[in-house]
Amino acid sequence: MGAPPSRLSEHRKALWSAFSLAAQGIDPPSDLLSRLSEDEDPLVRTFSQMLPGFRPSEGPHLLACRKADTYLDRLNCLSASTVNDDNRTARQYFQSAAAKSWAEPSLMSAFVGLPMAHDLATAELWLQRARLRAGDHDPRLANALARLYVAMRKPSDAVIWARRSQHPLVREGTAMQVEGRVRTGFDMALRAARGILEPFPTFDAFVMAVLVRPSTSAVFATRNPDLARIWLEVMEPFGVRSPAVAAVVRLVQAVRDHAALPCSGREPELAAFRIEVLHLCGRSSELVDEARGRGEQGFDERTTRFFLAEAHLREGHTERARELFAAVESDPNLRSNQPILTMIALQRLGRLEEQRGELARAKELYETLVRLWDRVDIHVPEVEQARKRLEALHARPPSSAASP
Repeated sequence: MGAPPSRLSEHRKALWSAFSLAAQGIDPPSDLLSRLSEDEDPLVRTFSQMLPGFRPSEGPHLLACRKADTYLDRLNCLSASTVNDDNRTARQYFQSAAAKSWAEPSLMSAFVGLPMAHDLATAELWLQRARLRAGDHDPRLANALARLYVAMRKPSDAVIWARRSQHPLVREGTAMQVEGRVRTGFDMALRAARGILEPFPTFDAFVMAVLVRPSTSAVFATRNPDLARIWLEVMEPFGVRSPAVAAVVRLVQAVRDHAALPCSGREPELAAFRIEVLHLCGRSSELVDEARGRGEQGFDERTTRFFLAEAHLREGHTERARELFAAVESDPNLRSNQPILTMIALQRLGRLEEQRGELARAKELYETLVRLWDRVDIHVPEVEQARKRLEALHARPPSSAASP
């Protein structure tokens, strides 16, 4: 890992050193682990909990994926598979582990977040096995089931389990968004996020990337002033802690007020939001170039795929847009964390499938969106567009070709 960056605090340098030892296969001293776990810096405390099971990567796989001894090995395997989009390894690993009749609820929750939509039914079977072992009162199991049913787009079931989970506001808020109560659900999930952000005295790049940036995705994807207003009510107070958050606040205010956007690129504080700014400003070709430089894989870039798909669609690259919208729509991680993006992707993908002549697939996508968001509580033009296209498709003779 090398030497820690000079700008880090002494506490974070100590955390860096501990991870450097672990990356070399050396267990950090127990007194150091104890000190880090009780540190006043919430980021240090959080990451120190990962140290006892940390293993260096070996190509695209972790050694943990080839072992089956400890809980942390299993968790590391899941983490590596999520980061690298390496579904095959995780699936094989879980099949092997399931054959040995173990089913840790929190691991099941992590597994549900992997990008394997066609494996959700298998995950549900494993979770039912976990229920037999753990009962229905384990909050980790409830968290896993809430995530699973959001990813399966069964919001009523998701709400039931969300209320028993470790993160009830986040999970219930997400489930409500899936069933069309977007305004209330978005507000609920944001207020839960605010509780996580409160302990941080300052917002560094990690906090911005992992906590702040994801909270804005729905606002920038929809450009909906109601969602912008809700975001500002909850998140604007954090602007005093960070110039970067203050810059994001101004960007969201522009969406709320239909005002001029900072399209000049002169705000360095918005560097982490470059993709979103290019999307809002309609600079599609630049967005494609920017995303190509970053790469498209890994947990942090999942939401970028939505904006990249939009850019390719604007540029007329319909096949690439279709591939990306399909990846967004079918990703359980995005379904359970960014449901608004995946719902919009249903309409985009439906239209692209219709243009290809895949009318049955287009109907399926439109029907899913209209069924779940028939009474959506914010203005979403994609719902009405999907409803009209669905009516037109039902009115056509079966042999009709797709419209241009």
